[in-house]
Amino acid sequence: METLGERLKYIRKSHNLTQTELANKLHLTKNQISTYENNTVPPSIDVLISYCRFFKISADSILNINNNASEIEYIDQLILQIENSTKRMTSEQRKQYLKQLRLYAIFLERYRESL
Repeated sequence: METLGERLKYIRKSHNLTQTELANKLHLTKNQISTYENNTVPPSIDVLISYCRFFKISADSILNINNNASEIEYIDQLILQIENSTKRMTSEQRKQYLKQLRLYAIFLERYRESL
């Protein structure tokens, strides 16, 4: 993702929000969200802070200043994918899925040096 607008759009879409839904949550208008995503008008610092707080991400990742931005995006995508997957599961399926995920995390922690 090259531009700030593309990153803002990506973040919004990765959380399955429409421009109108995001605008309502950030107390903005749909038109404002559209102008930010189309790079017509840059968001103010206050708006960027609102994005960071709402999506629980760093300004570095939004502004693409961090050298680890792609890694952060990958982790954010992975967490979102896990959240979305578990929402569609029954309680028992969710319990088994999270148990397997936890076991895999323990395995990786124990054997990380040999990976």
